[in-house]
Amino acid sequence: MHKFAYLILNLLIGSYLFVSPSSSLQELTSKLEKYSSEFPQEKIYLHTDKAHYLPGETIWLKSYLVAGALHQPSPISNNVHIELIDTNNKLITSALLRSENGLSDGIVILPMELAPGKYLLRGFTNWMRNFGDDFFFQKEITVLSYDDTQKQTAPKSSSVDLQFFPEGGHLVDKVATRVAFKAIDSNGEGVEINTNVFDDQGKMIAELTTQHDGMGFFSLIPELGKNYTAEINNKKFELPKIEAQGFSISVNNAMEDIMRLTFRSNEKTTEKDKMNVIIHSRGLISYAYPIDLSQNIAFQNIPKNIMPEGIQHITLFDAKGNPVVERLVFVKKDGVVVAVETDKENYGTREKVTAQLKVVDSKGNPVQSSLSMAALDINQTIEDKPSTTIASNLLLTSDLKGYIKNPTHYFDPNNQEADQQLDLVMMTHGWVRFNWESILKEEYPQVDHLIEKGINIKGTLVDQFNDKPIENGEVTYFDNSFNPPVIENVKTDKDGRWEIFNVIAYNTKPISFQGATKKGKKFVSFKFDSLNNYVAPVDWIKSPLPIELNQEELNFVEKSKERLQIDEAYDFDTSLTVLESVTVEGKRYTEDQKQSAYGSGDNTFSFDKISETSRLARNPLEILQGRIAGVQIAGSGPFMTIQIRGASTGLGAAAAPAIFLNDIPTDLQTVLYIPAMDIERVEIFKGPSAAVFGSIGGAGVIAFYTYQGVKVSSKPSEGIYATILKNAYQGNREFYAPKYDKFEPEHIKPDKRVLVYWAPKIMTNEKGEATVEFWTTDLETDIALDFQGITQTGQTLTDYKTVTVKKNK
Repeated sequence: MHKFAYLILNLLIGSYLFVSPSSSLQELTSKLEKYSSEFPQEKIYLHTDKAHYLPGETIWLKSYLVAGALHQPSPISNNVHIELIDTNNKLITSALLRSENGLSDGIVILPMELAPGKYLLRGFTNWMRNFGDDFFFQKEITVLSYDDTQKQTAPKSSSVDLQFFPEGGHLVDKVATRVAFKAIDSNGEGVEINTNVFDDQGKMIAELTTQHDGMGFFSLIPELGKNYTAEINNKKFELPKIEAQGFSISVNNAMEDIMRLTFRSNEKTTEKDKMNVIIHSRGLISYAYPIDLSQNIAFQNIPKNIMPEGIQHITLFDAKGNPVVERLVFVKKDGVVVAVETDKENYGTREKVTAQLKVVDSKGNPVQSSLSMAALDINQTIEDKPSTTIASNLLLTSDLKGYIKNPTHYFDPNNQEADQQLDLVMMTHGWVRFNWESILKEEYPQVDHLIEKGINIKGTLVDQFNDKPIENGEVTYFDNSFNPPVIENVKTDKDGRWEIFNVIAYNTKPISFQGATKKGKKFVSFKFDSLNNYVAPVDWIKSPLPIELNQEELNFVEKSKERLQIDEAYDFDTSLTVLESVTVEGKRYTEDQKQSAYGSGDNTFSFDKISETSRLARNPLEILQGRIAGVQIAGSGPFMTIQIRGASTGLGAAAAPAIFLNDIPTDLQTVLYIPAMDIERVEIFKGPSAAVFGSIGGAGVIAFYTYQGVKVSSKPSEGIYATILKNAYQGNREFYAPKYDKFEPEHIKPDKRVLVYWAPKIMTNEKGEATVEFWTTDLETDIALDFQGITQTGQTLTDYKTVTVKKNK
C-alpha cells in the first residue's frame, strides 16, 4: 500500500501534525487504491514531425506508451493502434506498432487523393478501450491542397456561449466564492468579453473581463433566493442556483513550496466537524487528513514536495464519505531536464550539424532516457513551435475534459503569466479519469477489451481440393527470423477453426504456416480471418479551415509544390505508377547476363541505383513502383499487383505478366517475400522480346535476379503457406536523409527538404549523453530542433533549439 501522510494542519503555529486516520478516511483511501491497482491506466503520446501536410506526404511519429500515476514506460500492452480519421468519422488509414518498453515509432502515409481538411490522428491500446475514448491520444492534423483551393468550412459564428464554474463546484448562501467563467464561440474557441453580472434587482455585482483565451474569474458572496445573470449580445446567461447549505474551497497556488487551502461553510450547514480531505494525482494519494469545519472556515498550508508534477485533485468529503467539494490544481516541479548544444550556431549549406544531448536530474546526476527529434525548416512550415509536447499532453491535456488550445503555452518559461492562466484552465475543465461516486460504490468499468501482448491470428484449415474444413487437423506456425526460431502447434476444431495467440509478425516479412490433416496429409489450404481495425465514434472539436489561406499557408503550399516537382524530375518516383513517355534504362551487367538464359530484356533496372537505406524493409515491387516506363504497379505490401502496358498478345488487358526468379518460373507472392536488398536487377520483356518464353510470355515477363550468393527458393515447400499479414505490426521504416561528406550521384538533386531530419530512437547512455548528426539542405534558413522524450522513471523531457544556415561563400 502507498504511504500516505495523514495530517492536520494548524495555521496558527505554521506546522502540521501526523494523526491516526479515521475509519472513514481509511475506507476512502483503500477504495481509491483498490481501483488504481486493479485498473492501471495507460496513456499514449505521439510525437509527430509536424502538424500540417499535403496529400501523399508522410507523417513520421514516435509513440510513448506509459502507465500508472508516475507515467513510467508501460509493461502492460505491446500493441499501439494508430488511426487517421476524417470529420465524418471515416477511417482513412491505420497502423499497428509494436511497443517494447513503452517505445515504438512508425509512419502514416497520406493518400494522394486525400481531400484538404481537418483529420484526427489518434493512438490507443486495446486495454484503454475499457475506459472510453477520452483516454485516447488525439491530435488534429491539417491537410492542405496542392492547387491552393481548400475544402472550405463555414466561417466562425458570432454566437457566444458563456459558462460559469464556481470554485469547488457550488454557490452556497453567504459563502464567499471565486467564480471562473469561459466564453467560447460555436467552434469552441475562446473569445474576449467585457460585461457585468447583475442580480435580479438589476444591481451590478461584478465585472466580467476575460484574462486569457476567453477565461477569467470574479468573486461573489451569493445570497439564497437571488438569481445572477450576465448578458452578451442581448442573450442572458444564468449563474448556477444558490444552495442553502454546503461548502466551498479557495486555493492559493502562487507560492513555490506551499499550497494554501481555505475551506468555508455557513451556519445552516450541519455535521461539518468530521470532514476529510484527500489530495491525489492520477490516483496516487499525496495527503489524506481529517478537517473540522465547525467554525465555518479552516486553513491549511500543504507542502508540495511529495506531490508528483501535474494535476492535483483536491476533494472534501462529508462525515458520510460523500464528496462535496472538488478542485483541480496544477503543480510544476524542477526535475529532470535535457540540454542540447550544437557544435556551431551558424552553418553553411550541406554542412553537418552535430547536436550533443545531456539529460540530468535536479542534482546534476545523469539520467538514461529515450527521445525523438524532428529537425524542421521553419521557413517552410506553418508552426514555428509545436502546439503540443509530451509534457503538455501527459501532464495536462490527457487528464482533462474539453479542448485546450495550444497547451504548450502554459509550459513556456518565457510566459510570466503561465501559472495564473493555467489555474484558469484548472477551474474551467473537468477531470476525465474517474469520479469519486463510482469509486465509492465500487462501480468499476466493465473489462471487455483485454491486454494485447501480440497479434492473435486465426483462420480455417480446409481441404485443398474440395474446400471443406478439416477437423482435428494440425497447424504449425514458425518464424525463423527469431533466435531460437518460434514454433507453435495447434489443433483445429470440428469446423476446421484454429487460433494462435501473441504472434509477433510484421507487414514487411512473411510468416509461415504448415498444415496437415489428422492423417498427416498436407494437401491443405489456409483461410485467414482479417485483422479488423477498431473505429469508435469520436466527438472532437474541429477548428475550421480558413476561407482563404494566409501567407504562411500559401508559402507552405508553394514550397511543397516545388519539392514535389523536384522529386518528379530527379527521382522518377511520383504519384503515378505508369510512365509512358520516359524510358528508364539501367546499367547493363554483362558478366551477370551471360548467366541469364534469356539474355537482356527491353528494359533493365538496377537496384544499385537505389540507396541501401531506401531499400531497407521494402519488397522489390515497392522499389520498382513508378520507376520503369509502361510498368503499372498497384496496391501495397503483400497485396501489390503488376502489369506491363502494351505487352499483351491476345490474353486481355488485365493479364498479369509471367514472373521469373533467377531464370526459374515462380509467382509474384514468392518475389514479394524477398527483401529488396537481395535483388540485383530486373529485366522487363514485352512484345517480340518475350517470345523466347513461349506462350507464358504473352502478357510480358518480369525477371528478377538476386545478387550472387543469395540463396532463395522459387518454389514453396509442400504443405507450407507463407503470408504477409496486412494488418500486422508496421515494419521498420528508416528516414532517408543525404550525407554530404562524400559525393554520390544522387547529390545532383536540389535539396529543399522541409523535414531535414527525423531521429526517433535517441537513447542516452549511462552518462546521460547522446549525439545526433545530420546535414543541412541547400537553403538559407533556420532549422528548428524539436526534442521530446521520457526517462525510465516517467519524467517528461522537452527542448527546442534553432540553428541558422547561410549560403557558403
